Amino acid sequence: NSNLGVAICLSAVAELPVMLLFSTISSRVRVSRLLVMSSVFFAIKCILAMLSVNVFMLEAVQLLQAGAFAIYTPASIFYINEKMDGTDSGLGQALTGACTLGFGGMLGNIIGGFVLQMAGIRGMLMTASVFSILGIIFMVRCENCIQKK
Repeated sequence: NSNLGVAICLSAVAELPVMLLFSTISSRVRVSRLLVMSSVFFAIKCILAMLSVNVFMLEAVQLLQAGAFAIYTPASIFYINEKMDGTDSGLGQALTGACTLGFGGMLGNIIGGFVLQMAGIRGMLMTASVFSILGIIFMVRCENCIQKK
C-alpha cells in the first residue's frame, strides 16, 4: 500500500509543473502536436512499467506522467477551444471528459480486468502497451489529416 501511495504521489507531483506551465508550452508547440506527444509518453510509460523489475523502477516510471496525462488533460481542452465555436466549446469539453474519463475509463477497466484475470499482470501490461502504440499511430494519422485541411 505504501509503494502504491508513493507511486501515485510521484505521478501527481510530476503533473503539477507541466499543467501550471501549459499556457507557455502551448504557445511554442501546436496543441495537436502536444496531443501526439502525450500519446507517446503514455506508451513509453506503459512499456517501461511492463519492463520494471522492482518497485523503484515502477515508481520512477510514474515521473513520465509529466509528459502523459499532464500534457493530455490541458491539451484536450485547448484543442476543443481551438476547433469549436465559443458557444459550443463547453459542450465539447464536457463530451471529451465524458468520453475519455467516463466511457473510456469504464471500458478500459472492464477490458483490463478481463485481461488481468485471463493473462495476469504481464499480459495486461502487454495488451495496454499494444493499444498505446496503436493510439500513437491513430494520433499521428489524425494530426496529419488535420494539418492537411
